[in-house]
Amino acid sequence: MACCSCEWGRKERQTYLKQLTMQQENEFLVEMEKVFEKHGNQGVRLEELHGELKSTGAMETVPHTKLTRMLDEADADKDKNLTFEEFKNMYAKIDRKEKPAMRRFVSAAVQNIVPRSLREDFLANYNCRPPPVFMIVISVIEIGVFIYYADIMARGGRPVTAYEGVPNPNVLMYMPTRRHEAWRFVTYMFVHQGIGRR
Repeated sequence: MACCSCEWGRKERQTYLKQLTMQQENEFLVEMEKVFEKHGNQGVRLEELHGELKSTGAMETVPHTKLTRMLDEADADKDKNLTFEEFKNMYAKIDRKEKPAMRRFVSAAVQNIVPRSLREDFLANYNCRPPPVFMIVISVIEIGVFIYYADIMARGGRPVTAYEGVPNPNVLMYMPTRRHEAWRFVTYMFVHQGIGRR
């Protein structure tokens, strides 16, 4: 009698684990379908997916050659992109022992890849504000201030060194005792203290 109940318990546990695994796989595929939808009809570029899988550590679980072969075989139309349907077919062929690792790695890899439409949208709408001219103007002012103070110091017989390049104190430098002179908070960025330092 005990043997029958043990056998029945083992079968029930196996059935439960199988159902749990199937449920996990179904949830994973539903989640992956949503992720792939962001990439549109063209799917995910194989080159990008391969690179992301490498960075997530998938190569430690699934050998590099095997992973490359799986991805190449999954690309049924040979357009160097992986659609959700192609991914689903590939996932169905994966060995049961490798599926948990693939679920973890592939999910992370595909989610890390920015869809092409978003990249194109970003590039189309990207503008540089402040424009690069702003950085050039700030740099020119910094160089001008440095030359001005280097000249003043040279006339006073004090050469500019690696650690000294501006008379101290001066009207641009921030000084805790003169916090009421608010411009010093801004003008301090124009002051270089020596050749190698700011």
